[in-house]
Amino acid sequence: MKKMILGVFCALFTFGLKAETEDSLSWPRDIISGKYTTTLYQPQYDSFESNILEGRMAFSIQENDDMPLFGALWFSSKIATDKEERMVYLESISITRMNFPEAEDEEKLEKLKDYLENEMESWDVEMSVDHFTAALSTLDLEHKTDANLNNAPPKIIYKTEAAILISIDGDPIWQKDESGNLEYIINTSFLI
Repeated sequence: MKKMILGVFCALFTFGLKAETEDSLSWPRDIISGKYTTTLYQPQYDSFESNILEGRMAFSIQENDDMPLFGALWFSSKIATDKEERMVYLESISITRMNFPEAEDEEKLEKLKDYLENEMESWDVEMSVDHFTAALSTLDLEHKTDANLNNAPPKIIYKTEAAILISIDGDPIWQKDESGNLEYIINTSFLI
């Protein structure tokens, strides 16, 4: 674990984000440093109010051909917009939370968080206004979808006696038998 965190430090130290063309905004992004490969996955935006952008990002660290170690970080960033150039710049990025499910040493995680936060400050992150507004349109759609989502649990019926679920196509249609003494439902496969 110590070697992997050191590898992340080296990899992220040499990495700078500068998005000059739309093609450079492709995800995931691999950072190769020595025997470590750090993969950054596309950020997911959670909110954008005033000029503060909040979101989360998954990343992984892999040493040679070993299994990757996955983690996630949540970030907050101040946004500046140049209307004449039609560009958006991330001025300051801070990590609000970080999670490595497989890591247990809290002190190492705190050092990694501090390092990433300091390193992210040096990144020159910029993108076109059009790309940024397109990314934010998915955020609006997610909020609208969440508002209409019904998370109420279904009604659960529990019986301690034997029971059978009988399906009937629509309302029951009763018909008398030939003797006229009995009635039965004709729009079900069960004899009722």
